[in-house]
Amino acid sequence: FQGHPEYDSISLLKEYKREVGRFIRGETDSCGPLPDNYLDRFSQAICKEYDYLLNQALQKGEPIPEFPEALIANNIDNTWRDTATAVVGNWIGLIYAITNVERNKPFMDHIDPQNPLALAFLD
Repeated sequence: FQGHPEYDSISLLKEYKREVGRFIRGETDSCGPLPDNYLDRFSQAICKEYDYLLNQALQKGEPIPEFPEALIANNIDNTWRDTATAVVGNWIGLIYAITNVERNKPFMDHIDPQNPLALAFLD
């Protein structure tokens, strides 16, 4: 299981923007790669153009262009929301199924505390 299903639509964009800020402050050598399978071609082109304009501004000592977050954010299609909702729902459901209603007991009476999920490889 990989990724961040808890992320909202613009979380990766904010992380990329953070990396751009690090580049501007001289903490890194580049803005870093664009997130894979996240931006459409139009938004990728906007980011590449911004990267070019940013590098030109830094080389010439000109003002830093504003990051085009609004242009990009409007084009992000959150394709993972349904899956993320299912993952979190299943996780909470499992916790509910094994947790005792009595606060002083961590598990239901039929749950093995050494293997609460009844995983076969732990038997």
